[in-house]
Amino acid sequence: MKKQPRTVERKMVYLLAGLALSLGILLLLSTSVMNHLQINNAANQCVEIGGDPIVEKDLLAFNWSFSCDVD
Repeated sequence: MKKQPRTVERKMVYLLAGLALSLGILLLLSTSVMNHLQINNAANQCVEIGGDPIVEKDLLAFNWSFSCDVD
């Protein structure tokens, strides 16, 4: 008899690791998109009241600050 459980276990570990990595990337991207939408919404509301939006953010918009200068 041949021993094959090791290869099946190894494939399962690789599959689960790939799934976890894919899920992590998906969560990071969705968080980034949602943050961009929030920043755009805040800036649009600032413009509607006659203000000047000041936004500082990093590449993926994880760290951002917003202020609205109204004259």
